[in-house]
Amino acid sequence: MRKYIITPALLAIVCMVLCHCTSNRKASVAANEYLIQGELANLPDSIVIGLYEEDGNILNCVLRDTLMNGQFSFRDTVSTTRKMLIMSDSRGFPGTWLEVWIAPGEYIEIKGQDKLVKTWEVVSDVPEQQEEYRFTACAM
Repeated sequence: MRKYIITPALLAIVCMVLCHCTSNRKASVAANEYLIQGELANLPDSIVIGLYEEDGNILNCVLRDTLMNGQFSFRDTVSTTRKMLIMSDSRGFPGTWLEVWIAPGEYIEIKGQDKLVKTWEVVSDVPEQQEEYRFTACAM
């Protein structure tokens, strides 16, 4: 008899945990903000990752974060969709950047390894980012 009581209770707990994990990603971003979270492997702590904005031929640094345990993040307010650039001027990084599209209420995830910034993967629901991904895949 105990077996029949424990099984439904256990299933209910597992369902609640799964629902919380899948909905948590979007819920943590306010409607007027964006959140970029990155997870990078094979890189030492203390590398500075920067988020830049193009202004003609000049790159303006908007935010910086220091890599700790392979993770970095950027969060700020935004009113329109726009392109940003992620790069690092730390020793050994190439002089290239990763294009990332931000939009209000969007969560953007970056996964990668080593210092080859252009090979890092951007996971996002922003339509411009998905188009960027299709173009890059076709160009490769």
